[in-house]
Amino acid sequence: MLKITAELLPSGSSAGRRTVGTVEIVNIGGDAAYVSYAIRV
Repeated sequence: MLKITAELLPSGSSAGRRTVGTVEIVNIGGDAAYVSYAIRV
């Protein structure tokens, strides 16, 4: 699974960090040549 999180950091400081969104890309089947993925927003 690959999880991607987008965050806002005002003036580059993590003190006021806000999460804008998260996306997960999940392998749901297949083999080495052909793979199926699901995307969760």
